[in-house]
Amino acid sequence: MSKLTEVLKLLCYDPETDGNLTFNVTEALTKNWEKIDQLVLLAVAAAAAYDPEGSYAVGDYCTHGGKLHKCGTAIPTGEAWNADHWTETTVAAELAEVRASLSNKVSVTFPNPTSLDALLALRNVFSTVIPPATDMPYLDYWNCIVWSDTRESREEHYTRVVYASPANKNDLWKLIVTNGSKFSWVRLTDNTPPQEHAIVPKNGATLIDGFKNSYSKDQFGRVAVFFSLHFDALPVTDSEIFSLPESFRPSGGNICGSAYLAYSVVYPAGMSAGLDGSVRITHNSTDYVGPINLHGFLVIDTGGTQ
Repeated sequence: MSKLTEVLKLLCYDPETDGNLTFNVTEALTKNWEKIDQLVLLAVAAAAAYDPEGSYAVGDYCTHGGKLHKCGTAIPTGEAWNADHWTETTVAAELAEVRASLSNKVSVTFPNPTSLDALLALRNVFSTVIPPATDMPYLDYWNCIVWSDTRESREEHYTRVVYASPANKNDLWKLIVTNGSKFSWVRLTDNTPPQEHAIVPKNGATLIDGFKNSYSKDQFGRVAVFFSLHFDALPVTDSEIFSLPESFRPSGGNICGSAYLAYSVVYPAGMSAGLDGSVRITHNSTDYVGPINLHGFLVIDTGGTQ
């Protein structure tokens, strides 16, 4: 599990146990950098004038001739000032070096299963995208949601429910897996289709022609929402992209969503439906600039009937 470093108390993810967690930019990057900024600044500000009788390790600081210097060659027993053993620097340069070293080492990985079995082998998976695979109902890109019972960590007994919707077809499928045995896929949209209602996008989103953008509720009170929206620029995370009327809102639980952002690149995204009917997008993408499309779906239990 994630831990704090002993000296600076910086947050560190453990790849073995935290590989499926959503990367927290604020906790793992921003706050770490702020701590390092403050501590490096304090260390540099406290740099004393060079002592010819003192000892210095590589990386130590001193002031000489009214300027800040960083030790490049260890001086174990003291010596007269030797400019070859020191590098002139500034506080700004030292902070920039720290930032650059961290930025080059930080990487964010998301689960990337290429088959249903690979998806089911993961733990704590909420939603993901599977490319065309032979163990899905048919070849296509699939948005998948996995619901697991509380005993999923026990290999000898667990139940998972997988909801899947293909990227280019307007249907919804369900698969139940119990004790490692997969039942047959069931197409939930085989029954008489309920009345569909058009989505009205918000905050700069527009409907993409040729894709389904609607929400409906079946006779069991289950709402299915399909959407393919275009943005002229990457939307801010936690943006509201459309809303649902009162009778289509969640009853307080059982909300699942899967989505991805795509244009010249593909980013995983999360979806949520609030009790107030607001449907929002969340993502960790900050380096993309330009137009982008959002494809996904939601399954909502309203606790009522049609």
